Amino acid sequence: MLCRTFLYFTAVEQMSQSLPTPLARELARRVLRHETGDGQGAESLAAAAERACAGLRGQLAPLIGAVGFAALFDRALRLARADDPALAPLALAEGPERCLEGARAFAAGREPAEVAAGLAAAFAHLFHLLHTLIGEDLTAGLVRRAWPDLAGDESDPHPETPP
Repeated sequence: MLCRTFLYFTAVEQMSQSLPTPLARELARRVLRHETGDGQGAESLAAAAERACAGLRGQLAPLIGAVGFAALFDRALRLARADDPALAPLALAEGPERCLEGARAFAAGREPAEVAAGLAAAFAHLFHLLHTLIGEDLTAGLVRRAWPDLAGDESDPHPETPP
């Protein structure tokens, strides 16, 4: 039993040390781009990240619980902050009304491209953790349920294939 526990924690540690896959990074960019809509500024990107977090929580919390979602998203934020310390203001919000705190503080005074890259990195780490835990197909399915119109995107890494 001790050996299995050690192997599990070793695998989790290795998983959390790896960089997000190109698929996870692309999925994060697409979700944020979708949530941003017509907005172009740093403030629009921060609001988009807050909506994206809420959308993912809505899909994941019923499956893994609020505490499970919080643990997963917190780990993703820690990994993203390790890569980019400027993401320090980002944190999981307390309570059901909000999901992500600090996105607007992170965006303040930064160029939109820098904000987009930083926020996408945080979500890419989350998608990477999900890919590792449940697989790319199940992760893509969760994202499709949260954002059904992303499935028709021509850049979709998991396009719907006809039977």
